[in-house]
Amino acid sequence: MNTVDFVVAERKKELERHRVVVADGAVTASTVDDRKPEVTFTLTPTDADAIKRGALDVSVAFMRGTMKMAGDSAVLFHVLPALSRAPSILGS
Repeated sequence: MNTVDFVVAERKKELERHRVVVADGAVTASTVDDRKPEVTFTLTPTDADAIKRGALDVSVAFMRGTMKMAGDSAVLFHVLPALSRAPSILGS
């Protein structure tokens, strides 16, 4: 089980945060709590909207460099395929 946070930020100001858990290839929304996630993605509101609409894939945003990552890179490469297949990982 891996914990991933998505932080939507503008000019270094956090606007919203979403947490998902990836386990056995399934992605499930979770509650943000005091535990530190293994991977944190930071993205702009524009990219967050595109991901929510299904117009932008998480992997593409990461590879373009428009979505930044912090945390364990081994976990990143483990969860990235599942995150790319998950619809509405940032909610609707």
